[in-house]
Amino acid sequence: YPSEQVDALWGYVTNGGSALFISDANFGSDWNDAPDSDQAFLNRFGWQMNQDQGTYAVERADGEFLVPDHPILNDVNAFDGEGVSPIVHTTRNPHVTASVVVRVPAGETTRNNDADGKGSSRSTTRRDAALIVGKAGKGRIAGHFDRNTFFNENGAGTSLHQADNAQY
Repeated sequence: YPSEQVDALWGYVTNGGSALFISDANFGSDWNDAPDSDQAFLNRFGWQMNQDQGTYAVERADGEFLVPDHPILNDVNAFDGEGVSPIVHTTRNPHVTASVVVRVPAGETTRNNDADGKGSSRSTTRRDAALIVGKAGKGRIAGHFDRNTFFNENGAGTSLHQADNAQY
């Protein structure tokens, strides 16, 4: 995206708007296309989108809900994804406050968006978010690790009707 569009989204959010970022490898022809597509916007907020890798659920009972009383999680105890793209809060911006609300499970893997094509794989850490939220100026932002959480049936490992996906 040209810098004018990145500036426009930044202005929209900081003046009271909201934005939701979701990645998925199906949004491109190569592994890095989807996370790269929004990265210019995410850089302003200090977030890095990873590439698709892994299929897993996140659960309140397993301690993955780091902010369990967040309003987004009302009546939600678990949600899942397949081909997930965790988001990492990488840099601090004095105009943005952000929190990993739900982390990905320990011991899973993610693929960094550090190469054209497939990036390097690594074990997840507490910084890898299934759900990250933030405030920028008067607005709010959120990032979720997989669009498939919200599909009905896609035949690839998750469904709107699994876990608490529909409630979430």
